[in-house]
Amino acid sequence: MADALDGGTASARSAVSRGGDESPKGRCAPSCPIRKVWNFAAFVTEAGMLSSQDQSVAAALRSLYKQLSSARRRSLWLLLIVMIGGAAAEMLTLGAVLAFLQAAADPESGRWLGRVLAPLMQMTGLPLVPLAAALLAVVAICAGSLRLLLTWLTQWTAMAVGHDLGTAVFGRMLRQPYSQYLLRSSSERLSGMEKVHRATFNLLLPTMQGVVAAMLAVGIALFFLVIDPITIIVAGAAITGIYGAIAWATGGRLRRNSAMIARLMTERTAAVQQGLGGIRDILLEGSQPVFEARFADLDSRYRRGHAVQGFIVNAPRYVVETTGIIILVGMAAVLSSRPGGLTAAVPALGAIALGAQRLLPLAQQAYFGWGQCRGNLHTLIDALRLSQLPTLEGPLQAEPEPMREGIVFDRVSFSYPGGRRAIEGVSVSIRAGARIGITGPTGSGKSSFLDLFMGLLDPDAGEIRVDDRRLDASRRAGWQANLAHVPQTIFLLDDSIAANVAFGVAADRIDMDRVMWAASIAEVDSFVRDFPEGYQTMVGERGVRLSGGQRQRIGLARALYRNAGVLILDEATSALDEATERTIMTRLAAELTDVTLIIVAHRASSLAPAETILFFENGVLRAEGESFADHGRR
Repeated sequence: MADALDGGTASARSAVSRGGDESPKGRCAPSCPIRKVWNFAAFVTEAGMLSSQDQSVAAALRSLYKQLSSARRRSLWLLLIVMIGGAAAEMLTLGAVLAFLQAAADPESGRWLGRVLAPLMQMTGLPLVPLAAALLAVVAICAGSLRLLLTWLTQWTAMAVGHDLGTAVFGRMLRQPYSQYLLRSSSERLSGMEKVHRATFNLLLPTMQGVVAAMLAVGIALFFLVIDPITIIVAGAAITGIYGAIAWATGGRLRRNSAMIARLMTERTAAVQQGLGGIRDILLEGSQPVFEARFADLDSRYRRGHAVQGFIVNAPRYVVETTGIIILVGMAAVLSSRPGGLTAAVPALGAIALGAQRLLPLAQQAYFGWGQCRGNLHTLIDALRLSQLPTLEGPLQAEPEPMREGIVFDRVSFSYPGGRRAIEGVSVSIRAGARIGITGPTGSGKSSFLDLFMGLLDPDAGEIRVDDRRLDASRRAGWQANLAHVPQTIFLLDDSIAANVAFGVAADRIDMDRVMWAASIAEVDSFVRDFPEGYQTMVGERGVRLSGGQRQRIGLARALYRNAGVLILDEATSALDEATERTIMTRLAAELTDVTLIIVAHRASSLAPAETILFFENGVLRAEGESFADHGRR
């Protein structure tokens, strides 16, 4: 994890579970990633992290602490030390107030202070009362400065921990095995990031502020013990009892409310995504009221949950303030009954009044921190579980590993969790530099075959070999660095055409000559020249300002920009007219003579450049022929 908030990235790593007997049984080898997904709960427990059985506040905070870097832990210990200093400063401030009031109200009782300050009085020439006032001001300024430091450290530490957790969650999402990625919806992932944000502001920060308040309150209470131990013990017991009783009565409600808020947060995000994602159909069908009603219902329950939580954590304040006034009046009565009467008790009462004025808000803040921690517990738990997701084995990046001989599928089978076989016993050999077409009905296994080919999925049975060496985790990054893929649906950044062609390359490192070369082959230049800003034209979110065919051509140019040894076209020209498609395919054949070309398509014209056609049906490679018409030959 980062040592600083600005540039930190989470470094917590977790080993991927190694198999087990969980469902789906009999469909996955013990070491395959799909089985590991089903064993995720066991993985979390075995790693000593947060388990589904232990969902207490202590377990969640302990799990969070284990994920922190050593530098961040040192920050927490530093905060604790400053808290102790702050508590001592509160005691010293109240003591200085008491001493000053004694010296000002009753010089006789303040003689002890005169003896203590005699050297300073001689040095400065100031009388006792002005000198005591000056010292009180110095102590108050120092205590206030320490409180400011505590406030800054608390805010900074909470935000830094939230930053570490957020980068850990986002990093895990990006490093998940593709098989696990498919198991979560985008709304779950987006709401997961939002939960990190809310856990930071609604749990971590209030909890830390509550701990600071509790520590300062202890310092004030210790000062009170010096003045009147019995009365303070009774008063402290009364206030603690009130908060304890309220906490006991509302703890279960807060816990249930926390789970409901966390669940509704995910459902609200899904409702928004579904509404905005289908805006064209919604406008055409006039179905806005349906989506509005669904969101309104979810949002209403979500807001009610927050309202209940806010009431529970704030309501005790008024009960305790009333109790505090009664206790203060009682202490005044007790002190005034002692020798010297009320006049002698004025200094002590003044210090007690000041202490109470500080103590009661601190007690409420400590309770508020506890309530927020309980009320947002499930939000933190969800975020922590995302930060503990298993990650890819092997390196993330490597030098491209060119395919010199070919790739072999040897009796490869694959199933998604809980589903039927997507690929069944496929055996095929593809030589380097070949032109391969893949076709078959929808759902026949073509995309799964490609994901296995690209190393995004690992087979349940059989093996994949590249140049007669098994494609495993240690070789995956090098193999993938040699691939360029044009998917069925092109994702475009809300950025310029040039940035989308050079996807993943920093703006100042984009090779514009290469961008224009790739764009010319993909026929992107044929429409870019019509834009006033050329390759710097913004495409809009997900390319909303472009047609489907234009988006596909940018996707193809992106793949060409990579200069990879294997080019995979997955329905990459389905939105193009046949003339444009033919032009592009002719250019590809002429320019990429040494590149292995894999074309997945339904149209015969799209498969024209292929030397060999693979026909899939129900996850099985049914035929292998030299033309589109040969797919019926067994």
